[in-house]
Amino acid sequence: KVMVHVGYSGIIFIPFTFYHFFTVFLKKNKDKFLVLCAYLSGFCFLFLNWASESFIKGYYKYSWGYYPKAGFLHPVYLLFLFSIAVRITYLLFKELIERKSSPFQYNQVKYILCAFIIYTLASIDFIVNYGLEIYPIGFIFIILSLGIMAYTIVKYHLLDITILALRGLILSIVYGTLLVLPLFTLFAPKPGLEKIVIGIYALLASSAPFIFMYLRKRAEDLILADQRRYQHILRELSKTMITIKDLDALLKTIATTMVGIVKLNFAAIYLKED
Repeated sequence: KVMVHVGYSGIIFIPFTFYHFFTVFLKKNKDKFLVLCAYLSGFCFLFLNWASESFIKGYYKYSWGYYPKAGFLHPVYLLFLFSIAVRITYLLFKELIERKSSPFQYNQVKYILCAFIIYTLASIDFIVNYGLEIYPIGFIFIILSLGIMAYTIVKYHLLDITILALRGLILSIVYGTLLVLPLFTLFAPKPGLEKIVIGIYALLASSAPFIFMYLRKRAEDLILADQRRYQHILRELSKTMITIKDLDALLKTIATTMVGIVKLNFAAIYLKED
């Protein structure tokens, strides 16, 4: 029963942090007060989670394991989540329309909107809180959503992410999938399988650092590939520039090289004569 309350303590704040992320991404400063209210409501639900059974009232015992049982105030929490989801969807659609003139930013918002819509499908797990015995598959939609966001970060440089932030994202994804998901199996180990479950959990936990290092290296190589290519070309260009004595030829070489690197349609150099 304690583990049910521990698990739900983290679940409570997930939608509110998502809302916070989207307001920062979309630069919606007017929503700061609403974000603060969302966090305050989250702490209220957290208090109810531990102080009474009005929010989470024990747990259901299903054929596949245990699951938190919703109290009479739980629908209020769902109402908060619905209002936040509506607000985020509205902000994203509005931003999508406003950024049509900028294809790069338009694609950023488009993929983030797609990721959010898929993420909201994870709310199907809430019906299990009300006694419907189906296996909670919401984690599948969450992983898909995180994958789309990771693709957007790499492909469209979402938020101008740095290598440090990318490492943090990969770390969260790896340990979220390898550590958090197996933890749910510990809520309802079948008789005689406790040691096997714990062994699998330990194996996944011990392999997580190596998986993280592999994914980090691949992601960094992907992000820095263009930068390293630019650097190599510029070094070669600097060597070539030394050998060119004619000014017109030098300017043409610089412009042509820059067009080839940055993939511009046109480039020109303005030379001021004294």
